[in-house]
Amino acid sequence: MKRGLPLVFVAAVFLSGCLVDKGELVEPPVCETFQPNYVDTAKTIIDTHCAVLGCHGQGSVIGDFTTYESMEARGGVLEASGILNRINSNDPSVVMPPGNTLPQEQKDVLTCWAENSYQKQ
Repeated sequence: MKRGLPLVFVAAVFLSGCLVDKGELVEPPVCETFQPNYVDTAKTIIDTHCAVLGCHGQGSVIGDFTTYESMEARGGVLEASGILNRINSNDPSVVMPPGNTLPQEQKDVLTCWAENSYQKQ
């Protein structure tokens, strides 16, 4: 019985380092370990949900998201549009894409892409 006590103590100390005062697990911020770029990750989300006819398709006056260059040419269109606030909104009148909120993992990708200064590659 005494041999098991130190192991339990060590495990308790180790696990307590992962807990906050409320007993919740502390997870590192996603963007510290994940730094997406346009080519490898963001493009797929944008092509599927944003750069579509009637939204941010080719030649759109509200922002052409069909290529990295077309987004960049508008001078920080993603930042200026408040896109992160819009994709993370719960308000149906402002959420992007309209009427169809993105899954949280895709929101995280776009958020980390923004925190990574919208890197192309």
